[in-house]
Amino acid sequence: MPCSVICEYQPTPMPIPRQLLLLRHAKASEAPVSPDAARPLCTRGLDDVPLVAEFARANGFVPDLILCSTAVRARQTAELLHATVVSDAPLVFEERLYMAAPHVILACVAAAPSELRTVAVVGHNMGIEYLAKTLAGDDFPHDSMPTCGLACFSVSTDSWDGIAPDVAQLVAFTRPKALRSGGDA
Repeated sequence: MPCSVICEYQPTPMPIPRQLLLLRHAKASEAPVSPDAARPLCTRGLDDVPLVAEFARANGFVPDLILCSTAVRARQTAELLHATVVSDAPLVFEERLYMAAPHVILACVAAAPSELRTVAVVGHNMGIEYLAKTLAGDDFPHDSMPTCGLACFSVSTDSWDGIAPDVAQLVAFTRPKALRSGGDA
C-alpha cells in the first residue's frame, strides 16, 4: 500500500542556480593594427585559451550561450572556448560588448533566455574586470583580470536580469599562468 504524506509546509521555490562566466580575451598581438578591434591573438593567446577552456569544462562551467565582443581577439577567444568546451551552444557576437562598461555587459546578459543555466561573456578590460570585482567584492583574488582570466559566478536569481552583487558568488577563478604552473601562480 503506497504511503500518503500530507505536506504542511511548502517552501518558497528557490531560484534555479545559474552560472555567469566572465572571460577576458586572450593575449593579443602587440603589433599596431588599425582599427584596434582588428588585433588578433598572438601565439601565447592561442595557446592559453584551450588551457582555460579545459579548466571550465572539467569543472562543470559549460556555457549554454556565449556572448562575445565583435573584436577579432575576443572572437578568436570565444571560438576556441566554444570548440573546446561545447559544440551546440549558440555563439553570439555583440558589438555593444566591445570595450563595454559593466552595465552594458549586464544588459547583454539580461537579454539571455531565462531557461539557460550558464552564460559566458567574452570581453575586454576594463569592463570585464570591473564587473568581476563588483560581483565578487572582497573575494576577488587578484588586483587585475589578466588576459584569458576566467571568473565563474554562481548566481541565485530567477532570471538573467537580476544579477547583482547580493545574488552572485565567485566560485572559481583561474588564469593561464596558474594552469601552466599547476597552482595559483
